[in-house]
Amino acid sequence: MRVHFAPSIEQIGADLVRPYALPQIQEQPELEKKKVTVVVYPDEDGGYTAIMPYFSCSETTGGDCLIAQGWTAEEALMEARQLLQEYLDLNGREGHYHLEYARLEGIEVREMEVEVA
Repeated sequence: MRVHFAPSIEQIGADLVRPYALPQIQEQPELEKKKVTVVVYPDEDGGYTAIMPYFSCSETTGGDCLIAQGWTAEEALMEARQLLQEYLDLNGREGHYHLEYARLEGIEVREMEVEVA
């Protein structure tokens, strides 16, 4: 069995490469990493919910909620990541500005009991 590899641009010659034949090679900007606060909790009906407190139904999102769900905590987190990426893509620089504040320092999640009549 022979394996054939496509020739590189250097082997063909850059002037012979047609624009529709190969996608243009563009330098990717260096990606910056940001931390986002996400709270994941089990639902009463099964599955998990992931909320991003800074982005959940606030003025930042124009009243839209960034809340994701999944059958497992990992699925809920994956959905949350995708939802946040879509929000950032849709809102461009404004979304990136909001991302600067998406980590809530000192957040605590606790359970408490209350008495009801």
